[in-house]
Amino acid sequence: MAARAQVVVGALAAVLTGALAADAQASINYGNFLGTDVTFKNVTEDSITDALPLFGVPTPIGNSLLFFPISYASSAANGSADTTSGTLTMTLLARPGTFLTTVKVTELGDYALSGIGTAATSAQVSGLLSGTDLGTGNVFFDALHVLPKAKFTLPLDSTGIWNGVTLIDVTGLGITSMAIVFNNTLQTTSQAGTTAFIQKKIIGGPSIRIDVPTPGVASVIGLAGLAAVRRRR
Repeated sequence: MAARAQVVVGALAAVLTGALAADAQASINYGNFLGTDVTFKNVTEDSITDALPLFGVPTPIGNSLLFFPISYASSAANGSADTTSGTLTMTLLARPGTFLTTVKVTELGDYALSGIGTAATSAQVSGLLSGTDLGTGNVFFDALHVLPKAKFTLPLDSTGIWNGVTLIDVTGLGITSMAIVFNNTLQTTSQAGTTAFIQKKIIGGPSIRIDVPTPGVASVIGLAGLAAVRRRR
């Protein structure tokens, strides 16, 4: 009887573990959002470490999306370590007659370290923004730049606010559509008797700048396209 109970408990534990793993790896597609000059298509988030949502439902403002995450955090205590990683993907479509120039993501968050410890108690944030021109296949990327620094440690740091920014500049390349992938990772480590915590509070991104060609430039682009069509014929 006891052996049968152990088997049942083991089976339930396996099911629960599998369910938690599935939740951590699931994705949420928030759909499409219309900006002033750009469409954010298939805005989706996923994570390989935590249950969703991390970013949460975005709010479109102008040519930007704003995220106000409520559970995008990492914490560790008494010798443990933790990683929270999330990925945001979408397709950017510029309004007809315009071109993408810059794709920018900005972040704001805070951290807290406590206890008597060394640099082995830490909190840090990292990220990578990449964009693929859907017309040519060219890939552009930039790492998240964090101020005042990327890693906070004891005994120098206790509490504070951090800012992050990453920027892809494609000005003048005539890009009208781009696939965006933004990965964001929070990490904490601790020692016996110490704690570490870090979180994201506001994510502004991507913020898109759009180039509207002057009539003269638009005419040149149109003539070049017409010439290309004639050559193919």
